Amino acid sequence: MSKDPKRRRDEARRRFEQRSSRERSQAERAIAAAVEHLASDPEAFARALRHFSTLALTRRELAELRFPHEDLLDGFLDTPPPAAAEVPDEGARRAHVRAALLPRLASPPRLDALGRVLDRARKRLVEDDEDLLAFLAAESLLASCRQEGAGAGHAFWELPFDLTVTDTLLSGELPVALFLRRLEPDREAVAAAFARALAGAAGGDLLALGVTELDPGALAAAHATHAAALDGYHVQLDGALHLVLEHQRFVASPDGDRLVRVGLGPAEEAALLEVFARAYAQDVLEGGLPRELDAWAVSRLEALRDRPDPRVAAEDVAHERERCAALLLGLRALPPADDALLRGVHARSLVLARRRVAEDELPFVIGLSARPDDPFTIEEYERFLSAKGDLARARRARRFLEHVRALRRAAEGNGARPAAGAEPAAGGA
Repeated sequence: MSKDPKRRRDEARRRFEQRSSRERSQAERAIAAAVEHLASDPEAFARALRHFSTLALTRRELAELRFPHEDLLDGFLDTPPPAAAEVPDEGARRAHVRAALLPRLASPPRLDALGRVLDRARKRLVEDDEDLLAFLAAESLLASCRQEGAGAGHAFWELPFDLTVTDTLLSGELPVALFLRRLEPDREAVAAAFARALAGAAGGDLLALGVTELDPGALAAAHATHAAALDGYHVQLDGALHLVLEHQRFVASPDGDRLVRVGLGPAEEAALLEVFARAYAQDVLEGGLPRELDAWAVSRLEALRDRPDPRVAAEDVAHERERCAALLLGLRALPPADDALLRGVHARSLVLARRRVAEDELPFVIGLSARPDDPFTIEEYERFLSAKGDLARARRARRFLEHVRALRRAAEGNGARPAAGAEPAAGGA
C-alpha cells in the first residue's frame, strides 16, 4: 500500500536535509583544511593574497574593496616617502607613507563594510580551490584585524590601500592630480600678457562675444584656477592619444611599480611629469589643438551670449563665461608652451576623455585605453572619425598611427616589441 502524500513529502524533506547537512559538513571540513594549510604555510598564504589582489583588481564584485579615491589622493600626494638618502630601505619608506595615511582611512565601521563586500563577493566569485584560498586568506586577515580592534597598523589595511593606489594610477586620477598640483603659472606675467592682448584685437573680440569683465588680473586669476581644477575642459581621446600611450608605459615601468609599492618619491614624480611633457609636445604643440580650441571657445561664448540655457542660474552662466574667456584669452595671448590652462585641458583628458564619451565612440575609447599601441584599433578609430566627418580628429588619429608604426619599426630593428604601456569637448561646461 503506497504512503500518503504527506508522509512522502516529510520523508523527502528529511533526506534532503540529511544530504544538505552532509554537504555542509564536507564544505566546512574543506574550508577548515584550507585555513589550516594557509596558517601553516606562509608562502601559500602570500600566494593566496596575491591571487586575491588580482581578483580584486579585475572583478566588479570587489570594486568596493577600496578606500574612496578622493580620501586617499590628497594624503598620498602630500606625503611623499623620505628621501632614499635618509631611509634607503624601500620597506621603511613604504611603512612611512602608510603610517602617515592609514590612521585617516582605517576604522571599525569601514572594516565592517569591507567585510560585507568580501562576504558577498565570495558567494559569487569562487570557482576553484585557488579562488577559495584567496578569499580565505583575505577573510582571515580581516578577522585578525577585527580581533585586534581594527587598528591602522594591521596588515589587512594594506589590501585596500594598495588596491586604491593601483586604481588611481591605472585610471590616471593620481597622475593628473599630481600634474595639476604642480602647475605654477606666473600670474603677474600672465596678467601682463593678458593686458597687452586686451588692449588689442582680443579685447574687442571678447566684448563682441558678450564678455564684459575684462580685468586682466581677474582673468589671469581665473586662468590659473581653471588650469588646476580636476573637473574642467578637456579634449576628446584623439587629442590625448600620446598621453594615453605615455601613461601606460609609465604604469608598466619600474617607476610605476615603485610608486605603488613604496610611494611617490622624487624619481617617480619626475618621471610622471615627464610623461605629461612628452605627450603635450606631441598631442598639443604638434597636433593643431590650440587652433581648434580657439574656434570651439568662440562658438561656446556665442552660445552663452545668444542662447543661454534658461534652466541654468545666471551666476553659473557668468562663471562659465569667465572660464571660457580665460581659455580663449590664454590661447591668443600666451605661447602654447606657457599656457597653463591649455596644459590642464590636455592633462585632464587622460581621465575625462575616457569618462565623457559618446556611445558610438565608446568601443574605440575602451580599446585604445587598453592597447594604445594597437595599429588595427587606431586605424579603425581613424575610419570611424572620417565616416562621421570629423576630419581634423581623423587626421590626429592617422598621425598617431604613423607614430606607433614608427615605434614598432624601431623596436623590431632592435629585436624587441614596443611596450604599450580633437574636436574639443567641454567637460563640465
